Amino acid sequence: MKNSVNTPTLSLCMIVKNEEKFLPQCLESVQGVVDEIVIVDTGSTDRTVEIATRYNARVYHHPWEGNFSKARNISLSYATCDWILVIDADEKLERADIPLLKYALQSDKYNVIFCSVISASPSGDSKNYSHRIFRRDKGHYEGIVHNQLIHEGAWLHTDIRIYHYGYNLSPEEMQAKYRRTEVLLKQQLDEDQTNPFAWQNYLRILRVQHHYQEAIESGFRALEISKDRMDELNYQMICGDMIFAMLSLQHYADAEKLIRKVLAVYPQNLDINFSLGLALQGLQRYRDAIDAMMNFISLNREFKKNPQHTRVIIDTFDFEHRAWGNISDCYFYLHEMEKALEAIDKAIAIQPEIPVYTTARARILIELNRAADAEKSLIAFEQRQPLSALFYEKWAGLCLAYPHFSDLNTVIEKGLTRFNDSVELRNLYAGRLAALDINKAEEQWQLVLENSPVHLGAILGLAAIYKKKNDRVTFQKMVDLVLENAKLKEPLKQIGEYCLSMGLYEKAIEVYSRYLTFAPTDVNVLNIISSCYANLKQYRSAFTGFTEILKLDPGNVQALHNLKVLQQILQNDHT
Repeated sequence: MKNSVNTPTLSLCMIVKNEEKFLPQCLESVQGVVDEIVIVDTGSTDRTVEIATRYNARVYHHPWEGNFSKARNISLSYATCDWILVIDADEKLERADIPLLKYALQSDKYNVIFCSVISASPSGDSKNYSHRIFRRDKGHYEGIVHNQLIHEGAWLHTDIRIYHYGYNLSPEEMQAKYRRTEVLLKQQLDEDQTNPFAWQNYLRILRVQHHYQEAIESGFRALEISKDRMDELNYQMICGDMIFAMLSLQHYADAEKLIRKVLAVYPQNLDINFSLGLALQGLQRYRDAIDAMMNFISLNREFKKNPQHTRVIIDTFDFEHRAWGNISDCYFYLHEMEKALEAIDKAIAIQPEIPVYTTARARILIELNRAADAEKSLIAFEQRQPLSALFYEKWAGLCLAYPHFSDLNTVIEKGLTRFNDSVELRNLYAGRLAALDINKAEEQWQLVLENSPVHLGAILGLAAIYKKKNDRVTFQKMVDLVLENAKLKEPLKQIGEYCLSMGLYEKAIEVYSRYLTFAPTDVNVLNIISSCYANLKQYRSAFTGFTEILKLDPGNVQALHNLKVLQQILQNDHT
């Protein structure tokens, strides 16, 4: 297709299925920009086709075959214009950038145009650059999922903006999306185990589903098996998701080690620089963490002033406010409250609607003996902002930390009145009831589990009740739930203590053994496990355990004493 003045023409090519939610804003954003709209529908049962037709799209029906590239290439085959624009239904073009787009189409020096893709999510915007515009017959897609454009010729980097809303869905919608993608990625890796792009996307899917240990293990495997095919994009993305997983599991030393390795090659990577601040903060090296976060802020501002055209997805693009929040926390733990207050005020200036910053500011004011000001600021926020349950959850946390600050029951009641479905507030409410009426507390914790079946706070609360009732059968069910769902060591340690108090030594060994996957050199826990074996009269296992402890801590008094006792027992058994 050529227009009347023979200027370059542009086809929009899309593949869709049940996209009535986002499709209107997508097609509206390209009005007056594209010369034709080509849509391949792979089986919509909602109003998608009707909406597409309303925007004069040519709709072609093809069954879904589990291959995004195949469907995408079918859509390209129907295009008739000089250039092709590829966006998805959950994206839209920034109309302010239309003049830049039209100007870019005029040149004959390149075949591909990179655009800036900004993805919205509950945690903030991320940004990367993607080749979304290319000459017809100069590009095609490969890969059954997260398809890649294979193109000919030179390319142009631009800041033409495309906004992506596909990560800002309900938890249920996101989980369904992740599961579909994971199946396809596993299929892709089965067909080509050394494909670094498939590994890159597989790690991201593991990360967003909170499968952190698997993400770390898969990442090391990917770095080894795909190293000969890996480019700088694959390497930085895989390492970034491994680091995120390590931080989530509180493996701060491991995270710092990998971070330093990546920054030695890519010192400008924003996500890795932000992660360095988090790792150092987790290691309680607060001044180093402040320096790292200040460096991130400087790099982030420079990036926004002079954008670097990189295909690496920048998750921390919108994180300056978070950096100031973390800096404030570091100053708080260094007991430098005035500096903490200054930093949190900077975070609030950027994102005044985030309740965590307001409650963090209140905490600082309390430490500065300005409790009345802290209370006023919380009440003012309560009256001014559209509220969330998180605000009351954090306010309740302040009440627990500072018992004379506000009345905890009042805060919980206000929160539950507005947000009756808040599992965190109900969990706190049940905790308050536990000291007064364990049956009512049990009822409340059961309500929490109805809405959040793996809520560890509720599970541990119920475990404490069943321990008190000496209901061993139900208690052990709670232990199994903790074992299945604990992603950190603290819940395991708590339920382990419950097992010990009930004399359930075999269960305690199981729990503490799982704990050791998080802290393998914790000699106190190793002592507990070895003592459990002794209580079960499995003396040789206990002896082995105490011997291993002495390899880690040769002067450990408890292990030395218990070894002497065990030697006597084993000697008596032998005689």
